[in-house]
Amino acid sequence: MFDCKHASILVSKKLDQPLLRRERIQLWTHMRICSTCRLYRKQLVGLQLLFAIASESGRVSKDDSNRLSPAQKDKISKQIDGILKSESSQED
Repeated sequence: MFDCKHASILVSKKLDQPLLRRERIQLWTHMRICSTCRLYRKQLVGLQLLFAIASESGRVSKDDSNRLSPAQKDKISKQIDGILKSESSQED
């Protein structure tokens, strides 16, 4: 089953590289029915644009000191999973 978690992974991947034909079809189909994922894509594209502008203006450092630690990444991932699970249980 193609769910929001898979869609969010493909949305992120699409910003960095072309998707396979199968992935493009899956994502397109999911986006047609899921307003939450459409909003996520819009926000992610906006963030990418903001970071690009900030980077060009010299406001963002390119060193590793601004990167998230593995523990921080794990915490964020768990919070996202919790939100997605609570939203999917509300739809049932």
